[in-house]
Amino acid sequence: MLHTMFQIPCELEDQLAGLVEAWASGVTWKELMMGCNMDEGDLARLLRRTIDLLAQVQFLIIIHFCITLS
Repeated sequence: MLHTMFQIPCELEDQLAGLVEAWASGVTWKELMMGCNMDEGDLARLLRRTIDLLAQVQFLIIIHFCITLS
């Protein structure tokens, strides 16, 4: 099958999902930083990567359709 030729790496760290959920629920940056032991830059990178990943989800159907046509 054609779709088995493609591998799209997506690594999610389930231990950090709670931080992302808290941020998405409206927790302030200060509260978020107090509730974890991450550096600010690491947390910002985690949130930016999550935003990027979620923004790409909308294209999965289009990509799947294009792959099956080729």
